[in-house]
Amino acid sequence: MFDGELTVQDVLKDPLIRQMMHADGISVDQLGRLLTEASQQLLANISRERMATRHGRC
Repeated sequence: MFDGELTVQDVLKDPLIRQMMHADGISVDQLGRLLTEASQQLLANISRERMATRHGRC
């Protein structure tokens, strides 16, 4: 049983996800870049929101 979030590497190794990627014509590199960029953007947004909250902007 898994009690947490998958890492990008875990996602890219998952057999079911690999099958879906193959069916959709998506490479490991493409999905890896997409997930990494999405993660970085999410972290940047969270950081901006926290800074705004600390400075009374929210």
